[in-house]
Amino acid sequence: MGVARLKRFILGGALLAALLCHDPLQAQAQIFTGRAVDEAGVLAYVEKHAITYKDGRVVGSRTTYFDPDDHVIGTLESEYAPMPRLSTYSFRDLRKGYTDGVRVEPGRLCMFRKRSLEAEEEIACRPRQGLQIAGQGFHHFIVNRLDAIAEGEVFHVELALPFRLDQARFRIRRHHMEGDCLRIRLEIDNGWSRIKP
Repeated sequence: MGVARLKRFILGGALLAALLCHDPLQAQAQIFTGRAVDEAGVLAYVEKHAITYKDGRVVGSRTTYFDPDDHVIGTLESEYAPMPRLSTYSFRDLRKGYTDGVRVEPGRLCMFRKRSLEAEEEIACRPRQGLQIAGQGFHHFIVNRLDAIAEGEVFHVELALPFRLDQARFRIRRHHMEGDCLRIRLEIDNGWSRIKP
């Protein structure tokens, strides 16, 4: 199955559930919208993405978050160097004055957060090793591996979690296919944590 046939995919799991529409064109700019819903199917927020490319390679993106009444509630600015899965980014929750993000530095990832406008910035750095993913790099990691995931390959990744000033191990795998829709699961990579009571 070619990537071009996968026009829509669902990222689902304990932490993430959103329907995204993706058309993998080698354009200089790409704009798309995602809608996040809760378990009851009620709209929680809308995210509008604008991604910029240079020579077919992602270089930056801006995501703007809207509440169900179409008010801006947050922003996410990302730069993708040295690779698409590792983005230096800053997220801002405009409702609470909260900020967090990741700075990709030579040999390490530095996660930061500010709990409010008045708070001091907290920082924790981890060495760059293994298959680490930061911020919107998650989206690009998935898009670049749709064929492999559709065919059943499982990826084990370290996802940077700046709100916790830490990273955690997750696995990404195929859940099932519905026509050209691929449902993907993001799960904590710990068997005990996945056991349902």
